[in-house]
Amino acid sequence: MAIASRRAEADRGGMRVSFVAAMLILLVPRADAAIVAQEAPEPVRLVEELRIGTLDGAMALMAIHTAALSSDGRLLFVQQRPPAVKVFDASSGELVRTFGRAGEGPGEFVQVSYLSVQGDTLFAADRRQQRLSLFTFDGTHLRTERIASSEVPGATGPTIPLLPAPEGLVWGEALLRLGTTMLPLVLMRRDGDIVRVVAERLVERGTAQASGGGRVFAFMQPFAGLDHQSAFAPDGSAVALVEVFPGDEDRGAFVVMKVDAAGDTVYARRFRYDRIPVTTAQRDSIHYLWATRFAGADEPRSDLGTAREHVRVPEYLPPISEVLLGADGRVWLRRESLSAPTATWLILDPSGHPTAAATLPRKARLLLAERDHAWAMVTDDLDVPYLVRYRIHHPPP
Repeated sequence: MAIASRRAEADRGGMRVSFVAAMLILLVPRADAAIVAQEAPEPVRLVEELRIGTLDGAMALMAIHTAALSSDGRLLFVQQRPPAVKVFDASSGELVRTFGRAGEGPGEFVQVSYLSVQGDTLFAADRRQQRLSLFTFDGTHLRTERIASSEVPGATGPTIPLLPAPEGLVWGEALLRLGTTMLPLVLMRRDGDIVRVVAERLVERGTAQASGGGRVFAFMQPFAGLDHQSAFAPDGSAVALVEVFPGDEDRGAFVVMKVDAAGDTVYARRFRYDRIPVTTAQRDSIHYLWATRFAGADEPRSDLGTAREHVRVPEYLPPISEVLLGADGRVWLRRESLSAPTATWLILDPSGHPTAAATLPRKARLLLAERDHAWAMVTDDLDVPYLVRYRIHHPPP
């Protein structure tokens, strides 16, 4: 991936940042991609305070992709199957209400990409329907705003909305056309007019097909996209972009860039890391897991050869497997983890400097973070999902 933070062409007299120049911005140690000293950050403790969810019933949760905290102390999140917004009391964990449903009418969803709270309004961005649905926190549908599609100059498809940004703008990205690899991240108006291209990312196609035993399997490669990741601030005020560079045999590097909604780079930090090889046992475990998925009710060993042939496993562990931009401006980076029971998260302060490290269960996926609390989706040994609130205990000054 090449990340090129820039303002709109009109802001720079029509100047474009080329692919090569974008690579140089991040690969050359400069002020805008400063090398960060590798000092051990202070550990912080995350202590579970609240757990929401059950095996079945009204409190049972499905796959959770996006969540938001309202100004009146409610936790809102979207479950995709079936599409609906669930509202919980963020203090007690009690279910307050559920609203929305599958469909194309007012207040209905097909595929919600992000939830965002601005003031007293909840925005739900439906990328499939190219629109934003606006609600009050009690579930009253206010209106639906359809976002017009535009073409980004270059070999990409039309833009789709991701989430609202300040000043009436919308974050969007371009759909890829067959044969294209550069994915522009843009800020646009409701009428589809592109205000500025904020970044361009090199995209690795993760879809794949495997065949065996007279069957054909379509799946996503498990490690696709981990060399180039992004995360938005809950209010749409900024985006964090991460790019990984392989480096030499023993050491690699990754760059973390934070860009605000004005298109300005807040910081760009370059981190060196020791590359950790994927062991033979880990590789075999991954292939066996996918053979189990391919086999269904059949004997997994019959599909083990198919998994080994088609499921790509990298030579080294990805240094970053998840990214979260918190409401307080801090960036959370999940470091190398594959088979360990826990995962370590490196926390960068609002200026991009490592300030703390936290440990969470390996099956925890961070959804929201503030200074003193973090919310994660955690699955148990039966793969039942729960929403967990953690209190962040900072070390004494």
